[in-house]
Order: sequence, then structure tokens, then C-alpha cells
Amino acid sequence: MHSYHRPRLCVIVGTSGAGKSFVENRLLRAFPNLVRAVSTTTRAPRPGEREGRDYNFVTPESFQQMCEAGEMAEWASYDGHSYGTVRASIQNPLIASDVVKVVDTVGADAIRNIWPNCWTVFIDTPSILEQEQRLHDRGNSAVEIARRMNHAQTIERPWAFHRSREESLRIHEGLPRRFHIVYSIVKELTVRDVARAFGLSTDELPKPKLHSSRPSLLQAPYYKRARSPVGQPRRIDHA
Repeated sequence: MHSYHRPRLCVIVGTSGAGKSFVENRLLRAFPNLVRAVSTTTRAPRPGEREGRDYNFVTPESFQQMCEAGEMAEWASYDGHSYGTVRASIQNPLIASDVVKVVDTVGADAIRNIWPNCWTVFIDTPSILEQEQRLHDRGNSAVEIARRMNHAQTIERPWAFHRSREESLRIHEGLPRRFHIVYSIVKELTVRDVARAFGLSTDELPKPKLHSSRPSLLQAPYYKRARSPVGQPRRIDHA
């Protein structure tokens, strides 16, 4: 039996404290066919972390060799340790499954250069004050909070506006609502792929019946797509 769903890569980007991992974990629970692209790092495992689930842990020498061999899709260094995404961690599962990847803005650009048809979600906190409170609740120092908030204001939020492409969204709602929006988007992309396979429009397909806590974009106006000329940045306003 043929499958008419074309696997998609979903890249999640966002500010510190926005809930990127929360959304990723909820999506992984909701979609059995969704695979998480696990990052590779040179730092030592923290308590509770497992090899292959949270990170792939390698030596600095191995990491450098992978970079020189062109095996890395993107990489960066933080606090003396290297972090990156091995190309195969996305390419291999993407043959048959949907893939989700949480990454920073620089990494997102690198991944989008390799997989230009990937779909990107930028997640932000509802307000700057809430971001500060979330970072404080996580135990970050005042210096670290200031650094992360400055990075969000000068790098991440401008990126969300000026790198926006077709099928990219900027979401700044509460965590539960944020998950429902992303869930609906993934469901709609699946419907689009089925429609494309049969040469139909989404209007000709039956509406998906979902649990009330997981509304579909085809059922509820969770956001409005703001159209703009090709190549111009777009902002998404919520209904």
C-alpha cells in the first residue's frame, strides 16, 4: 500500500524561555511518525541525560573530524563546548518519517540552505517581562538573564521578521495554545500533501476529526496568514 504523505522537516526556533523543548516533546508524543533529530555535543552528559535520546556525546576530536568531513549540517560553540547537527540525523529518518529539529537562528539558516523546503516555526514569549520571569524561574543569574534577553532582542526577534518565508510562522502565545497552533499546522501540512498527491484542493477533502483540545487549522482560525509580496518579510497576526 502506497503512502501519500511526503515527509517534512519542521525546524523550531525561538527565544530563551519560549518553550521550544515543550512544544517539541508534545509534538513527538502526538505524532508517532515524527522523529527528533538529536544534536551532537562535546560536553559531558548531565544527570538524567541519555546517549542518543538527549544528545549524541562525542570527543572534541571526533566532532572536529565530522566537521572537516562535511558531516555536520550546522554547528556552534557555547561555554567551551561544541554543539551541532549531523546531516544524517535529519536525512536518514526524512526518507520515511517527518522530522523535527530545535535549533538557534544561525543553525536554522544553515539547515534551510540544505533543506530549502523545510518548514520553520519561531516561538516567542508573550512579553519581555514574562521571558525575564521564566529565565529567573530556571535559576539563571542576573548576568545570564540580561545576556539572553539582549540576544533575543537584537538577534532572534529580528531574525523572525526578516527571515520569514512561505510556511513560516511567528507565535507568541501561552504554552498550551502554542502547542495547539503547531499541532494544527503539522496536521494541515499532512492534509496538503494528500491533496497534492490526488491533484485536489484542501476544500475537496473531508475535514479531519480531532479531539477538541487539538483543533485543526481547517476547523479553527488560530492564526491568519498575512500575505505580502514575494521576498518581503511577513508577520503573522493572531485571530
